[in-house]
Amino acid sequence: MRHFCLFFGIILAIFLVNLHDKNGRCAAKRPANIYKRTPFNIFESENNTVELAQLGSNAELPCFIKYSNANLNISWWNVNTSTLLTTNYKTNARDKRFQAKPKDENTHHWILRIRYTKPSDAGLYECRLEGDFVASMFVSLRLQQARAVIKDSGDGCREVEVGTTLRLSCYLENTIESPTYIFWYKENRMINYDLDDGESIREGKQGSELIFPSAKLSHSGNYSCVPSNADMASLLVTVQTKLKQKLIHRFSSN
Repeated sequence: MRHFCLFFGIILAIFLVNLHDKNGRCAAKRPANIYKRTPFNIFESENNTVELAQLGSNAELPCFIKYSNANLNISWWNVNTSTLLTTNYKTNARDKRFQAKPKDENTHHWILRIRYTKPSDAGLYECRLEGDFVASMFVSLRLQQARAVIKDSGDGCREVEVGTTLRLSCYLENTIESPTYIFWYKENRMINYDLDDGESIREGKQGSELIFPSAKLSHSGNYSCVPSNADMASLLVTVQTKLKQKLIHRFSSN
């Protein structure tokens, strides 16, 4: 009987020791972290993707996380420069063009938004998670330059006859995002809101047209189509009388 009691006491002591960790807290009461046990399929968005944006416009990089209830700190890094850009809603970088926020409320569908992109913004970005689990995903940003084109600009010059209709049609190439504006300039003067000689402007989503119903000698000059997010285009217009055109053609044919 004595041996049985001794054996039972040893078993009970081992059991009690296993119930407590080294800090004296009951190990059986420590909550299990289900996220750290689930390192796979954390992200809804794909890893190592490429996002294409237009230079001078806004770019958005996705970092969509499945577990909306997870306790996480989400930070964005520029891998090329090893720069911390944002942590959750806070912008850490000096450049305040970088902003991070959830795309939808009550989710971990985060977006890094880069306003008015510059050539130096192109490159690799990391979305880093810390908290209930630790993980990263990467997104590459590529930027393309849009440009304005004036139709039938040829070598950059156009000659028209007095009294004829003059149309300067400007459209955009390599665009991803529509411009917020397209301004027309004559020499160094913006004329969109200063049309006082019979001309008019017709605007579209990806272009603009400057129309002169009856060209005058005073309409001669250098015209530029200037979009908000694309390289401008210019054209030198020369309005000539019929007599002058005839003389030019006569001398050019001799």
